[in-house]
Amino acid sequence: MNKIIFNFKISFLIMIFVFPSSVFSSDKLLPLSQLVLQEQSLSRHLYVNERCAGLNQSIAGRFSGSSNEKAQKLSGALFLRGANHSMYAINFANKMGKNYTQQDALSRALLFAKIYKKEMDRIYDMTGSAIGGIILDDQTICDKIHKDGGSILLSNLNKNKKIGKVKIDQFGILETIKVERDIFKYDEKLNACSVGRIQRHNSKLTSNYSLTIGNEGINLIPLLTGIFYSENKIIGYAKSISGRSLDNWKSVPKQQGVFILSGKKGTVAVQKIFEDQERFFGTVIKYKDKVVDEEFGKIIPYMTFETSNKTFKVGFTSQRWSKFSKCVSNLIKSIMKK
Repeated sequence: MNKIIFNFKISFLIMIFVFPSSVFSSDKLLPLSQLVLQEQSLSRHLYVNERCAGLNQSIAGRFSGSSNEKAQKLSGALFLRGANHSMYAINFANKMGKNYTQQDALSRALLFAKIYKKEMDRIYDMTGSAIGGIILDDQTICDKIHKDGGSILLSNLNKNKKIGKVKIDQFGILETIKVERDIFKYDEKLNACSVGRIQRHNSKLTSNYSLTIGNEGINLIPLLTGIFYSENKIIGYAKSISGRSLDNWKSVPKQQGVFILSGKKGTVAVQKIFEDQERFFGTVIKYKDKVVDEEFGKIIPYMTFETSNKTFKVGFTSQRWSKFSKCVSNLIKSIMKK
C-alpha cells in the first residue's frame, strides 16, 4: 500500500514541474546577430541603433563606478558611442518620415539600457562577469554597426559570424544568451517545492533543468529533470551535478531525462545540492567588487549534459533559488513537526 501511495505521489511531482519541450517564452531580447539577418529595412536600422545606444549606456554605467582609471576612460567613450547611436536612430527615423525627436531617442536608449542592465546583473550572478552571453554578442554587432555609421552592412557583419556556434565561457560552461523560463512553484497539496530554468545557448541549443523536492516520511525526495535540445529536439540528458554522477539516481519510467532518489540517499543528495548553491551565492557577494579568478569558477554549480558525441556543462542555478530555498526550509520544518 505504501509503495502505491509513493508512486502516486511521484507521478504528481512529475506533473507539476517537467517542462514540455515546446514551451518557450518570447519576452526576452533576441540577439542582434539574428535581427540584422532577418531584414535590413529603415525600421530595423532604427531599432538596432536604439538597442546599441541603450547597450553602450548600460555598459558605460557599469564601468563608471570603477576605481580603475582605464575603466573610467572606457566608460566615457561608451557613453559617447551610445549618443552616436541615438543620432543614427534619429537619422533613420527622419528618412522614414517619423516625428522622432532627440527626447524620443533618449527615452528609447534608456529603456534598452534598463533591459540590458538586468541582463548584465543576471549574467554576473551566473558567472561573476557581467560582460558575456548576449551582452558580448550584441556589443560585437554594435561595434561594427558604429564603424559603418549606423548602417547594417552584412558583408562586414558576416566576417566573424558566430550564429549557431557553441561558445564556452572562461570556466568551461556553455554560455547562455537567453533565459526562456525561470520558475519557482509550490504545490500545497503535495507539500512539494520546485525550481527550474530553460536556457537558450545559441540559435539551436537549449538546456532545460528542474528540481522538485517532496518527502517520503522524514526523508526528502529530489526529482530532477535535465534535458538538452537542438532545435527543440532532444539530443541528450543530464549526467551529473557539479561533478557528482547521476548514475545512482533512478530513471523515471516513460519520462525521458527525469531522475529520482528516495530514502536517505535522496536527503543526502538534496543536502549536497544546497551546499553548492549556498557556497556559490555567498561567494558571488564577496566577489562583487573583485576580479573573478579560477577559484571562483570552481564553485559555480553546473549540470553536465551528455549527447551522442559531446559533453556540455551548463550553469545550474536560478534567480528564484532564494524562494525555492525558503520553501524547502518550510518543508523540512513541517516534516519535523510530524
